[in-house]
Parts: sequence; structure tokens; C-alpha cells
Amino acid sequence: MNNLELCNECAKSFPRENLVEYQNQFVCVDCKEEFFQKVREGVNTGFGYQYAGFWIRVGAKLIDSIIMGFVSMLILVPMVFMITQMDFVSFDDTNPNDYGVVIFILVFYAITISLQVFYPTFFVGKYAATPGKMMLGLQVIRPDGERVSYLRAFGRFWAEMLSAMAMYIGYIMVGFDEEKKSLHDLICDTRVIYKL
Repeated sequence: MNNLELCNECAKSFPRENLVEYQNQFVCVDCKEEFFQKVREGVNTGFGYQYAGFWIRVGAKLIDSIIMGFVSMLILVPMVFMITQMDFVSFDDTNPNDYGVVIFILVFYAITISLQVFYPTFFVGKYAATPGKMMLGLQVIRPDGERVSYLRAFGRFWAEMLSAMAMYIGYIMVGFDEEKKSLHDLICDTRVIYKL
């Protein structure tokens, strides 16, 4: 069986002997001319992707936060209304409604956290982008151009928590990396690019 390599421009797989190698990069026959034109012009080569920078990703995150805030309010407002309609006096064993308030609060947080996990996992797994990224023309992919699986999208959500720790340094890394990778992109081996 032939060893397969990805073309550095189109990201398609080819047998290694059918590719042209240049400085540890492989290019197929169809992309060879365009690739070497980029080399002559000093243009960055790399699967033809345009990686999304820090500020546009902040914009996408802001849009997603607004959407999630709106959804959370749709849950919170009816729950607050229900709680205010309950007749409670004190937190003791004689008033069962007191426990209802606590249960409602716990249910609200459980639903909110579930939505926060489900939102990016579903959208990145299904559409390769959250609604915020879709609106700004971005998508999340693997380095070889493949889509991100639901499991990897799920892991990426939790890795993003690490990016937020320590004063958001994991996000700030985007501004200093050649492929604009954040900490969670590094952990999950993903890239955020402008939609092809």
C-alpha cells in the first residue's frame, strides 16, 4: 500500500510518489504551478487557508454569547415567574415550597450548563461553526481540512475552558501563532479559518 500525503494546497490525499516535494511540503500536479507562484511571491503556503485572527474570533464569540444569553433569558424569565408565585415564608421542614425554590435554581443551572456544552458541540460538529462564526464567515476544521467530529467538538468546548483560565492567555495566543491557533486549537488539533 502506498504512503499517502496531503497536498499542501488542496489538502487532498495522494500517493507520495505522485507529489512534488519542496521544503517538507508536498504538492499535487494540479496545484504545483499555483504553489510555486506563491513561493516566488513570498506568499504563505499552507492548504490555501486564510486563518482567522484574534479580533474576528472575539467578534464571533461575542455574537455567540449574545445568542446564549438570549436563550438563557428565555429559560430564566419563566422560572423566576414561577418562583415568585410560590408561597414561602422560611426555609424549614414545614414549608415544602422552600425546597422547590432550590430545585428550580439547580434545574436552571443544569439546563444552562447543558446548553453551554451542547451549543458549540452541536454546531461545530454539524456545521463546522457556531452561529457567531457562521455570521462572520469562519469555520473550524482539522489541519488536513477534514471536519471536526462531535466528540472533538465536545472536547474543544472543555479545552476552551483552559484557554479562559489565567487571564485568557489561551485566547491571546492566537495573535502570536503563525496559524492563529489558540490553546484549545492546539489541544484539539483544530484550526479556525475563513470559510472556503
